[in-house]
Amino acid sequence: MLPFLLIILLQTVDIATHGVRERAQRRLRVEPSEATYACPLNNDFYYNGVISSPNYPNMYPPSTKCYYYITAEPGKVLSFKFSQYDLETCCDYVTIYDGPSVNNKILAQFGGPKSNLTSPIGTYLTMTRNAVVTFQSNEVIQKSGFSFTYNSTLSATPCNRDVLLVINGMAAVGTQSNFQKQLQFIANKLTPTWQIGADKVRAMIALLTGINYSTIFGFEDMPTNSNLSQTVLSLTNKVPDVTQNNKTDLECLFRYTHDLLDKMWKKDFDRRDGIEQVAIVFVASNANSEQDFYKAMEFSHLTRTAEDTKIIIVGMGNSLEQQQISQLAYANGFAFFSGYDQLDSLVSSINDALCRGLNSQLVFSLFVRSLVVINSLHSVLLIIIAATQFLIWRLNQPCDALLSSTVCFAFRLPLMFCFLMSSLLHCGMSIERSLATVFKNNYADYTSTSGYFIISVMTCLGILFVVAALHKWPLGVPNIYCSGAPNEVLMDLSMVTATLGILELIAFIYMLGLFFVNLRQLKAQNYSNLQRKSQLTENVAAFKLILPLHIFHMIFFVSFHSVGAYLFKLKSMFSSETGFRGFVAAAYLIPLYTFLSPLIVHQILRRGAQMRKRRLTAVRHVEKNEKDVYFGMYQELWK
Repeated sequence: MLPFLLIILLQTVDIATHGVRERAQRRLRVEPSEATYACPLNNDFYYNGVISSPNYPNMYPPSTKCYYYITAEPGKVLSFKFSQYDLETCCDYVTIYDGPSVNNKILAQFGGPKSNLTSPIGTYLTMTRNAVVTFQSNEVIQKSGFSFTYNSTLSATPCNRDVLLVINGMAAVGTQSNFQKQLQFIANKLTPTWQIGADKVRAMIALLTGINYSTIFGFEDMPTNSNLSQTVLSLTNKVPDVTQNNKTDLECLFRYTHDLLDKMWKKDFDRRDGIEQVAIVFVASNANSEQDFYKAMEFSHLTRTAEDTKIIIVGMGNSLEQQQISQLAYANGFAFFSGYDQLDSLVSSINDALCRGLNSQLVFSLFVRSLVVINSLHSVLLIIIAATQFLIWRLNQPCDALLSSTVCFAFRLPLMFCFLMSSLLHCGMSIERSLATVFKNNYADYTSTSGYFIISVMTCLGILFVVAALHKWPLGVPNIYCSGAPNEVLMDLSMVTATLGILELIAFIYMLGLFFVNLRQLKAQNYSNLQRKSQLTENVAAFKLILPLHIFHMIFFVSFHSVGAYLFKLKSMFSSETGFRGFVAAAYLIPLYTFLSPLIVHQILRRGAQMRKRRLTAVRHVEKNEKDVYFGMYQELWK
């Protein structure tokens, strides 16, 4: 009897609570989709900015889980500082992961399970260039949420890097005194200028003492500056008499550098995502033979490309062939030479190279920025002219729709300048890429100076062309078609535009030839140093951006001037003046194609970023990877 009553009681409770459970299940099914919608659709963030919880400063939605993928500037780490934090501490929480995925180490978690922190305190710094921030809320209590700023920063002096010091303990050093001077320079002069730490500069030592033997000290062996200095100075115990060791060749030195990075680094040490690896190689002798040099070049190239590591060379002694040995470095400006007694003078140069990238990519970005600005301004001015003319036509009779010649000239002057500068910048790009092709071995040394100089010259030419085209403009005669040209300047304007059209056609053919020259040399691996390889890669990528823009511009340039040349000859085809004026207005809308130029740049770069992201995903096997934002990350695009 008792079991029977118990069954009836359980069924009654089940029936009574069925409606409640059904409503709760419906609520749980609906709310995740609402919460998902509340999270940002584009959850990739770059460099600096502010991130807030959904609906901030109002209450965040229940049952929410948001992901924010953040990337710092190249060579930097991320800092986080919360300006507002109001969450249900038991069950709603924010987590910061130090790396590009949620599988990386947790930097901090505020609230939630297994957390000792209920709210953020101070500033939080990552060890890597990437971070993932997650926000999770449950289905009950909601509050106003959070807001934090993220910034790209250098948390170390001179910059955040993972450094491999390849110390030369071979007989080629010459004397024990020279070996000790090398160690004293590293321990007492160079590394004390670095902030050593797990989240700052991490140093690893490879002491090469034989053709088949080296001693390795990892990051965890030297967690502080004092530990690093003591370790370096103690290396005399490993090498009591350097003259008794083997003499080495360059191949051996750079083969060890590559093998250590390829095997030991990957196997025994955690690589910090996005933090640049640098190998500082101390060279004490010239190549034994041409074959020795080319083998060293091959291992240096593999270190740079396969291991993504910058090589800085410190040449010791006064008898080194500096020009040849410099080719083994990352690029021109990354190899330094002095006698053993003058090594101290190299500290600032080495630190500068430690943090510096290649500069030549920045030159080309100046042209792209200038082109986008000029084309955008050109489109805005055209829209203003068209809108002004349309309003006047609406307010007056068509035959009385006259514009002040002075007002029209004030519009046409900058409009003409932008139109001509668009063609001149294409010509300037061909000159700049020609320099990059000819001086591919050391173009990085030019920094942005050549770009500014060429743009300045093109600007002066643009002013001269505008003056030549518009100097006869009749300021006292009203204009019917402000977007057209008065008869007084028609001949000069036609001559200027025809000249520019010919120049742009020549520049296009020239750039097309340069593209195939660079592509052929790149595919044939026809380069003598790493800078040459990097420059060829950059040139090919730059031409892939320039040429579509150039073709697009030329098509509309020719179309517009062809229509303009035969405009009034086509008037007989129209039965009414209104129809002809409509045709004229439509013809003068052609230059608005410049409005599409920034969109084309964006699409080309977006496609390149997607391709880069797919390659990174295949290699790195992480959930999220950084994209290439052109102007900010151009420096790394072709590393």
